[in-house]
Amino acid sequence: MIKQGFIICQQSGGAAIKQIMPRAEYVCSNLGADIPHLRFVSELVRVAKPGGTIIITAWCCRDLKPSEKSLQMWEKQLLDKISAVYCLPEWCSVSDYVKLLKSQPVVDIKSDDWTQYVLPFWPQALRKAFSWKGIVSLLRNGFNTVKATWAALWMIDGYNKGVIKFGIVACRKAK
Repeated sequence: MIKQGFIICQQSGGAAIKQIMPRAEYVCSNLGADIPHLRFVSELVRVAKPGGTIIITAWCCRDLKPSEKSLQMWEKQLLDKISAVYCLPEWCSVSDYVKLLKSQPVVDIKSDDWTQYVLPFWPQALRKAFSWKGIVSLLRNGFNTVKATWAALWMIDGYNKGVIKFGIVACRKAK
C-alpha cells in the first residue's frame, strides 16, 4: 500500500534494541517498548543499510503549540493512565521524532498523521470486547485484559480530543 510516498510493510517481531534481524535488513517499526526514543531511533538507523528506508509508526502526543512548553496537566494525566496499562515509554510527538531523526545520518524525512486511519480500530475492538464472547474472554483472561480494554476508552478519548495522534515518520539512511 502506498500513501503520500509512504510504503507500508509488515513488521517483524523482536525487541527494538536487541534486533533479531541482521544489519541492513530491518526497515520498519511500531514503537511499543519501554526504551528511550533517541536510543530507539539510533538503533533503527544503525541496522538500516545505507540508502535503506526507515519507517516508524507510533502512538504520539500532539505537537506543542509555539506558545506551549509542555502538554496541559489533564493531557499528561490521560497519557500517563494509558502508559501505565500499555507499558509505553514517555510520549513524544511526530515533530519530536523528526527532530531526533535530524540528528542522525538520514535524508528525505517525511511525516504524516494517520490518526484518521487507525481511529476506527478502537471502537471496533471495544464492540468485540463487549460482545458475549468478548466478555467471557475478558473474564477468562484476567484483570490485566480488563484494564487494557478500559484503556481503549482512554485511547478513544485521547484521539477524539486531539491529544493522541497515530504518527508515521519515514526517511532513508544516508549512503
